[in-house]
Amino acid sequence: MDKIIPLPDSVVYKRSGRSWIVLEQRNEVERYRKEWGNIGDCSRVICWDDLPAHAGEIEELIAYFHALYASEFRKAGRLEHDLSGLERLRSLTIPVSFIPGLDPKMLPPSLVRLAVSDGGRASLPKGVAFPGIGAFDSWRSYGDREVKFQPGTFPDLQELECYLDAKRTLLDVIATYPRLARLGMGPIKDPSVLSRLARVAVDFLSLEGGSLATLDGIQDIAGLRYLELRRLNRLVDIKALEYCKDLEVLQIHWCANLPDHETMLRIPKLRSLYLFRCNALDPVACVADVAARPGLLSRIDGCLGTRRK
Repeated sequence: MDKIIPLPDSVVYKRSGRSWIVLEQRNEVERYRKEWGNIGDCSRVICWDDLPAHAGEIEELIAYFHALYASEFRKAGRLEHDLSGLERLRSLTIPVSFIPGLDPKMLPPSLVRLAVSDGGRASLPKGVAFPGIGAFDSWRSYGDREVKFQPGTFPDLQELECYLDAKRTLLDVIATYPRLARLGMGPIKDPSVLSRLARVAVDFLSLEGGSLATLDGIQDIAGLRYLELRRLNRLVDIKALEYCKDLEVLQIHWCANLPDHETMLRIPKLRSLYLFRCNALDPVACVADVAARPGLLSRIDGCLGTRRK
């Protein structure tokens, strides 16, 4: 009962956990190592001048990250250094302030993942394409931010994490990316978002935050096999899941007001179910009913049954 099918890893880039952090000056590196050395390995914290010496080692690079939180570190409004010589670089995280002036000529052809740190709003330059980028994370890396891009900005895009703008114009842009297989987005406030996503045949969908009360429309997303729902505390109607004919793996976290679990057990191809801190669900009934469904892997944690009489 405690083994489940995990959500799929990125098919574009699996993080190694060995990120390099680049700061502007050597004295900033020494200050960083002195102040943060007690919480982790600082051997991969370097300054821009030392970057060429490590060009053959760096696969993941975070630019100016700690300058966002410490005033003594220099901040920059754009990418001032050419990274095209980093022949092994595959993942790059930059401040949102770099977005408007980002030039693909300063990036190496090996780069497959681009992520944005810190909060704020920005737009990638119009008419500029970033070929080879298969994964773009402009949302959940280090906080909420809104980054706009155009159809054709990422011709090879397969995976997207994005903050949904208030007017939801980004949905129309997302629909122009036929190779998109993995999509994470939020906050979701308008139920029409799900029906508009029907134009995007994603394999994995993750929705987080907002005031969504119903999943009506999600059944129209063709080929959806993996679904993750997070922090949707107003969600009460999940009947549409019964009609998600390809859904195999369902994970629901911190959705406090789901009234019952029976709909989940009527999903025709469901093979794995994980419920975490869905406080209104009755854990005793959940465990018993899930156990009665042959072949269903499950794990149920932190459901308190607050709706029980």
